[in-house]
Amino acid sequence: MIFANELSKAYTGERGSVRVLNAVSFEAAPGSVFTLLGPSGCGKTTTLRCIAGLEQPDAGEIRLGDRKVFSSREGIQLGAERRGLGMVFQSYAIWPHMTVGENVSYPLDGLKLGRAERDSRVQRALDLVGLAALVDRPAPNLSGGQQQRVALARALVAEPQILLLDEPLSNLDAKLRDQMRREIKRLQRRLGVTALFVTHDQEEALALSDTIALMNNGEVVEVGPPRQLYDAPMHRFTAGFLGLANFVPGTVVGEAGDGVVVETAFGRFAGKRRSGAAPAADLFFRPHKASLAADDRAGSLDVGTGTVAETIFLGETNDVLVERDGQRVRLRLPGRLPREGERLSFAVDPEFSLVFERSSAPPAA
Repeated sequence: MIFANELSKAYTGERGSVRVLNAVSFEAAPGSVFTLLGPSGCGKTTTLRCIAGLEQPDAGEIRLGDRKVFSSREGIQLGAERRGLGMVFQSYAIWPHMTVGENVSYPLDGLKLGRAERDSRVQRALDLVGLAALVDRPAPNLSGGQQQRVALARALVAEPQILLLDEPLSNLDAKLRDQMRREIKRLQRRLGVTALFVTHDQEEALALSDTIALMNNGEVVEVGPPRQLYDAPMHRFTAGFLGLANFVPGTVVGEAGDGVVVETAFGRFAGKRRSGAAPAADLFFRPHKASLAADDRAGSLDVGTGTVAETIFLGETNDVLVERDGQRVRLRLPGRLPREGERLSFAVDPEFSLVFERSSAPPAA
């Protein structure tokens, strides 16, 4: 278990103090993958470094399992080497003058193990990542994917209960990233370690995580399972950051079940209210939650009508921009590629439509 409570951190430079963490709190359940996700500069890596003991927060508390490793109130600050963590850095930090086996065994130097036990642990770690045959290979002779596996084996060799991963896949190509995502998930499940994963890659976070904490401007915006944050976000930032999104300006004109009805340039749609009581609102739905509708349904609730402005063929689906009265929505539609300039009706699943308080920012299609 990883428990962080009210972590705050500021850096002082030539232009004064800059707060990078503002009361960050979360709890990662034992044996789970907990991901800190957010844009560059949001504070996710600083949070991980505080957990690792590589940075000291200005305030707050950190517990790893049943051990309190940091407390500003009690004056506790355990060094990184005393926290029993494994860590994989973005750069891998592979020692070029060492072999694969020597790199992996490095964390064991301070454990006073016998040679047989040391060799056995290195062998087990390399077996886990599929590199046992490369134990004597010089580190400079490794591919990027092999270096990533060596870094992962090195993090696991001391058999930690908690594994920290800081953007470990960002230097790999798309095919290797997909492969390593699967391998990391498999290893984590097999070993039962608690993993704290840091990434800015939404797809990576959705694929790997049991729980995601979405961060922005040094704060945790929303925490939850990937599907919950993707399909039913509570906050507008979450809705816009995770995946493609439509925010259609409209006006609340009535109620519908447990939600409200919003009138937009395209038609009237029902959605669950998320925030704000003002009539001015933005209807949110994801492009793939729309489908083609028959023209005779135009004017019905949850059916919109407009003119096809742009189309892109994507193979299994089509990316379609529909325009009306100066507004645009983006749809992902299977089947026939619509023609630009044609009239098109589309239906939106009200189960996945949300209504947020109107933003001053222009809507994105």
